[in-house]
Amino acid sequence: MDNETADDFDKEAEALRGSAVFQKFLDERMACTDRIPLEEIEAEIERELGQ
Repeated sequence: MDNETADDFDKEAEALRGSAVFQKFLDERMACTDRIPLEEIEAEIERELGQ
């Protein structure tokens, strides 16, 4: 990653840190108890690509 890209990423991350809407979104995501294991998602992708 070049310096300009890293700087852009840092600016975006800082903006999101200060966003009440984004923080609310993260809080809602964390409260969700439904989880799909990564292995299950990978297996589904492999099945779909194999068709």
